Amino acid sequence: MNSENPIQKAGFERATSPVVGVVLLFVMTVVLATVIGTAIV
Repeated sequence: MNSENPIQKAGFERATSPVVGVVLLFVMTVVLATVIGTAIV
């Protein structure tokens, strides 16, 4: 299952790449909001 189907693996990585980007963006936004909120308080 490690390298049986490289085409499927590449397709999977390509499909999950935008999802990872969105999750990272969401995490960054939450961290920024927390830091700004703490600074204001």
